[in-house]
Amino acid sequence: MSPDTALRDTPLVVPSTYRAGYEKARAVNPDLARRYIEHTVMGDQAADAAVASLADFPQELLDFFDRIAAEPSCFNPDATR
Repeated sequence: MSPDTALRDTPLVVPSTYRAGYEKARAVNPDLARRYIEHTVMGDQAADAAVASLADFPQELLDFFDRIAAEPSCFNPDATR
């Protein structure tokens, strides 16, 4: 059984935020609407593993990235346009 077939054989859970749009799309193209929802709610194993691995970094490294993520007070966003 292919992954696409396995997905189609499972009940579809449509997030409440998508329900109205899903119903409209399903009226036009049921297969495409279903596939869109399936792929929207699909997990990303590689990204999940990368985020989980951040817990293993030394706190000093995490603190460093927190500090550099903040925009410096001398930065003028208007000068970049």
